Amino acid sequence: MKIGWIGCGDMGSRMAKRLIDAGHEVYLYNRTRSKAEAIAGAAGIVDAPCELADTEIVFSSVTNGNALRAVVFGDKGWVKTAKPGSILVEMSTISPDDAEEVRTKLEAAGLRYLNVPVVGSMFMVEKGILGSLVSGQKEACDTVAPLLMQIGNRYRYMGDGVKARIAKLASNMLICGYFELLGETLACGEALGCAWMPMIDAIAASPAGCRLIGNKGNTLAERQWSSGVALTHTALKDLSLALGCAYEKGIAMPVCAQARQWTQFMNKSDRFGTYSTFGTVGTIEELAGLSFNEAGNLDEAGQAEAQNVLITVLCGLNAQLTSEAVALCEAYGIEKSLAMQCLAEAFGCSTAVREQADRIAAGTAESPCCISSCGEAIQKCLEVSKEKGLMTPTIGALAQILAIKEDVGILELI
Repeated sequence: MKIGWIGCGDMGSRMAKRLIDAGHEVYLYNRTRSKAEAIAGAAGIVDAPCELADTEIVFSSVTNGNALRAVVFGDKGWVKTAKPGSILVEMSTISPDDAEEVRTKLEAAGLRYLNVPVVGSMFMVEKGILGSLVSGQKEACDTVAPLLMQIGNRYRYMGDGVKARIAKLASNMLICGYFELLGETLACGEALGCAWMPMIDAIAASPAGCRLIGNKGNTLAERQWSSGVALTHTALKDLSLALGCAYEKGIAMPVCAQARQWTQFMNKSDRFGTYSTFGTVGTIEELAGLSFNEAGNLDEAGQAEAQNVLITVLCGLNAQLTSEAVALCEAYGIEKSLAMQCLAEAFGCSTAVREQADRIAAGTAESPCCISSCGEAIQKCLEVSKEKGLMTPTIGALAQILAIKEDVGILELI
């Protein structure tokens, strides 16, 4: 099949290569031509999107809404020569408003448009285990589905409109937010006297653990916060988009908002702007002047007690963040059970939330966690934060939320 591909960045180049390796005739466009030239096996490289006229399915993976408008509607944009009925498969992380603007204009021109944000990383693309969320015309989705299964190994049709965009933003909320939540929790654990690796292993094995810890285990073990890549910029973009959608629908997302503010602080800082993933804990340590003590200073019983406090707090934080993500999905017409299924696949989803998603799907949802114990654990973390000068804004936000919802089980927040 002849396929057009617009955008050969870190993700786009790898996804395009999957289609090339599957035997398709793929024609590439990238603003910086050398990036397209680095992809082996392409059928051709064009100098402008309008030169993709012979391809009836075109994928785009660009940086933002402005970049998308430029390649689609610019002086040499794809729309200038696209054949009626051609499909644009848009895979970038852009705002729902930008996506709707592009869809409306393309459909008015007799073209078809699909929202297809992806769920996963560069590593997952290379391994063929990338996931996709799809919304738009079902017939167009059915046409593109075989290609999505060659790029990755699964896709989920979310319905019409921008539902796939919203589900993607909600999933990214959990991923970006979890780094902040875990960073605050680990910093509190250090201040309480926990040994470093036993604390991490206990959280990873608990209901508060998630796949991010396993995937980034070396980063935590070696405490390598700075990668030289400003990944906080990507997190800031995703959290800001989610909060923008929440604002439009009148939804309060206090934990997400605090995570976004902290991410913005890191992103704008010369010192912390290059930190990646779990760099939040390193930032909190440095700002408070907290000395790292790998072995901690608690006996075995004290370690276990402190670890339980941390696990309880992190469970509460993750449940609240998930409830905010679900509320966002529901505001855009996504059913709760479908929203939970999507979020359960996110790498920032805790074990407790994944289990709750299974219960919701089975119609046996319940709330096994006690809010009062969460409140007591939060107070311990807030006390040590005050004593040691730790900045723990999301824990503070959860304390305020629980003061209002003190009789609600943690997972009833979802």
